[in-house]
Amino acid sequence: KSDPQPESSQRRFSQTYEFFYWFVKNHTDYYFNVEASKIAVKKNTVNRLYYKFNKSEQTAVSRMRGIIENMEHKVDDFLMKGVNAGDLWIIPTNKDPVAHPAPYPRELIIRPIVACCPEGGGVLDPFCGSGTTLLTAIELNRRAMGIDINQEYVNLTNNRIKAEIGRASCRERV
Repeated sequence: KSDPQPESSQRRFSQTYEFFYWFVKNHTDYYFNVEASKIAVKKNTVNRLYYKFNKSEQTAVSRMRGIIENMEHKVDDFLMKGVNAGDLWIIPTNKDPVAHPAPYPRELIIRPIVACCPEGGGVLDPFCGSGTTLLTAIELNRRAMGIDINQEYVNLTNNRIKAEIGRASCRERV
């Protein structure tokens, strides 16, 4: 978290991250689309790579120039396609006024949904709270199922989906 809530603990480090759990039915055969979740290369990485290749090209002997030019094409491809997002994401906390004690931004859930679930696939949120995961999944053309023990949050989720998606896509089961 780039702006975590302050903690009063004096006996441990403050928690500035959240865990993300990703479950699959079959650990050897599951969907993962790394291309859908790539992020842009950081500017300092771009500068470092171009400096390295330009410097090398100036000092390289003529027989090495072909290799370096080939590498520059690979670097250009790498820069245009982006990189794997990795497992540490810096995403600002949610500023949306939602009647829930722990809402999170949609940006947090977009990457795992597009990487881990194909269009038309299903997303399960076993602690759906305010429904952010369900709303995001529906907007990304995935089926969504949420579970919450608190009826107040089930109602909140249903109302948010009806208001933001424009259709009643919820079925309640008790």
